[in-house]
Amino acid sequence: MKRSRIALVIAVCSCMVACDRPSESVRASSAVPRVASFSPALTAMMTSLGLESTMVGRSAFCRIDPTLPVVGDLHEVDYERLVRLDPTHILVQSQPDRVDPGLVDISRRRGWKLLASPLAGVDDIRTAFTAIPDHLFEAGAEEHRRCAAMVREYTDRIDAALTPPIPGVEDTTVLILSPMEPPLAWGIGTWMDDMLVSLGGRNALQAHGWVALGWEDLIRIEADRIVFVSESAIPCDGTLQSMLARRSRATIDVLVHPEVHLPATCTDEIASRLRAVLEQEQGP
Repeated sequence: MKRSRIALVIAVCSCMVACDRPSESVRASSAVPRVASFSPALTAMMTSLGLESTMVGRSAFCRIDPTLPVVGDLHEVDYERLVRLDPTHILVQSQPDRVDPGLVDISRRRGWKLLASPLAGVDDIRTAFTAIPDHLFEAGAEEHRRCAAMVREYTDRIDAALTPPIPGVEDTTVLILSPMEPPLAWGIGTWMDDMLVSLGGRNALQAHGWVALGWEDLIRIEADRIVFVSESAIPCDGTLQSMLARRSRATIDVLVHPEVHLPATCTDEIASRLRAVLEQEQGP
């Protein structure tokens, strides 16, 4: 039923915009892509490459010109608006085989190029950033060369921030938490876990992905260090802090960065801050 409704919307919208839509030959000859992004992280990558002027649609969470039309997000697509905007390229934060079938279908029908990028780990971030110039421009084009050079500089900075491993932390178990209530823990395969492992540490949470912890879990999980990752300073009088006060053994650190929850263009800075935190001497 849902796919039938989507197909109907596509058909109706296609008829409504048929007179205004550029011919395929005109669009193919245009050197300037028209990009709709459903991902704040991929939008941040576009902006860092100086490509914000190519964007015609965004998600409500993208940190970009708020006057750009909102076309939806990972869970919901405004197909009518998307068809009216008629982008040439679509950016989605997802495994390729998990993209909304309706979005795949409309992209195929209208000749839009769809780039699906999972952004779980550090390698995913590198791959997505590298793929954007390849997705938007012909190899050898001036814009492709310019963007590809910026991507290489960025990935080199990530590598520099994550090497070499920190001496003396190889036996240290670290629990990485986002200070929500209940707290969200960063498990195996997340980008914070990848950074931790590259720096020589070991994740205290042996589960994959992001896990919401109950208060009992927070006390039960064995860890030598607890690292809070937050976009801003953490108040010292919250429930989470009072619960952690019961853990006399673990050292508690805080990593603050405004983009710490955005797997995009500040990975190198966040890695450097995690290194600085882990290099600090542990408490008793």
